[in-house]
Amino acid sequence: ASQLQVRDKSAWMGRDFRNDNSWIATLTKSHIAELSEAAAKCIARGLAVTEVKREDFKLKSMTPVIEAWAEEINNGRGFLLVKGLPAAELGDAQVRTIFWGMGLYIGTPVSQNSYGEMLGEVYDEGVKMGTGRVRGYRTNQRLMFHTDRADIVGLLCQRTAKSGGLSSIVSSTRIYNEIAQNRPDYLAPLEHGYIHANMEEGGTFTTYRMPVYSVKDDTVSCRILRSKKSYELAEA
Repeated sequence: ASQLQVRDKSAWMGRDFRNDNSWIATLTKSHIAELSEAAAKCIARGLAVTEVKREDFKLKSMTPVIEAWAEEINNGRGFLLVKGLPAAELGDAQVRTIFWGMGLYIGTPVSQNSYGEMLGEVYDEGVKMGTGRVRGYRTNQRLMFHTDRADIVGLLCQRTAKSGGLSSIVSSTRIYNEIAQNRPDYLAPLEHGYIHANMEEGGTFTTYRMPVYSVKDDTVSCRILRSKKSYELAEA
């Protein structure tokens, strides 16, 4: 039997964008002014970044722009890059509030770690994965491709790293297509899933199998996060 193939724009290859900049959105001066003004009002009211609600962060012309980004993320290619925010000029308080505020027009903020952090900082804290409740983004270690525990993830660069810090993304639905086409026998174990180690909570294990790929209503979804042991094998 022929396997399901994902036909929508999410099943892309990197080479598809070699001569295509449609995935890059560049903020205009008026966009930046509007975002900065909205952030300044929240800061002036003494609101902590994660206390800011959508009604506090009022936008006009930016609203349809950001909602179009959300549509592309949810129902299009699944990603985009926004450029042009002058982080050094605006300062950290403004940048963090703008980032949070834009997110409120894309979805509902949720914590995606066991500390309950709604807005996490990605930098090398000098800790290592596999030593208690440590997530990869707090280390200087290479992160392999993985999915995060949220529908949409946003990353903002406040300061360029001295070295490293490169981000790569891959289409999980395109990989599904490649497996379905070339090695369909791999799909059954991937859909059956694996016991999952939660490294944040001291290495506890799930009592159920976590599918890597699942198909429901002809929609393919993916959840992959290899353990520290996999990292060590990959680095070896």
